[in-house]
Amino acid sequence: MRLYSSQSTDPAINHATEEYLFKNFSDEIILLYINQSSLIVGKHQNVFAEVNFPYCYQQGIPVFRRISGGGTVYHDEGNLNYSFLFSRDISKMNYHDNLVPLKNFFKEKLNLHVDISTRNDLWVNNKKISGTAEHIFKQRILHHGTLLYNAELDILKKALQKREDFYSGKAVQSVRSITTNISVHLDHPLPFQEFAGLLTDHLRKEFQTEELELSEKQYDDIKKLAETKYRTQEWNFAYPRKYAFEKSTLINRKIYEVELKVEHGVITESTIRIDSEPVSGISLKGIEHYPSNLIEALNETELWYDIKDEYLEMFF
Repeated sequence: MRLYSSQSTDPAINHATEEYLFKNFSDEIILLYINQSSLIVGKHQNVFAEVNFPYCYQQGIPVFRRISGGGTVYHDEGNLNYSFLFSRDISKMNYHDNLVPLKNFFKEKLNLHVDISTRNDLWVNNKKISGTAEHIFKQRILHHGTLLYNAELDILKKALQKREDFYSGKAVQSVRSITTNISVHLDHPLPFQEFAGLLTDHLRKEFQTEELELSEKQYDDIKKLAETKYRTQEWNFAYPRKYAFEKSTLINRKIYEVELKVEHGVITESTIRIDSEPVSGISLKGIEHYPSNLIEALNETELWYDIKDEYLEMFF
């Protein structure tokens, strides 16, 4: 196998790197990377139903969609991410086996007992430290996951508050679990970079890896993929085909009711009511269901002056 440790903490670059290595190489590769604070949703999920979007938007926590299925996870610089990229017979793939080297690492290097769940997650003392997901492309298999070492769990908890009560559709929903940081379970906690270095060295020896180096052309291709896909609103927010949104919000002693139908990120039907009375003269049809687009559509209306401080809670 070959090992590539990304030097970037930009989620768009790292997920573009993962996809590029997955689809353009035949080598079996281990990819390690660290992302800045961000939320990473599964390919078939509705972002707005899975995360506390008003909180994330106000706090400047970006959302990115990955190519694998599964649920939403929180990344920050206290979280180490790993990807195993294989070229193997898909029918003989055992994802559990991929996690055994990680389980051994924790036991041998950190004296920590880790369990592998039936969902191929890693647990310590009945709390999750790693969620995993998979993706298949031709004869290539991607199996990747997170390792919560000393992540900001308070931010994780707030950011991952589900809002599915307001949304309906066929998007995949996350299975929530109680999470914990690896560092709090160690007899002698290590600095994050030392932990990452120990794990990297363990994987090098376990898999007898060679270092993978990318050419300038390959890295330019990765940056292009990041710009044309992973930084776009279309990929990160508009991927689910259809969903409906319905919510009532109390603003200045008035009840504002909003009903939206959305396809590929674009509002196809909209109804707004104030104290049960329909608001006329405002149509959001054809507007993308995203804050900047709604602000632009509502900015000059009388309604906007009443709801501008609460519009995130009203429309998401």
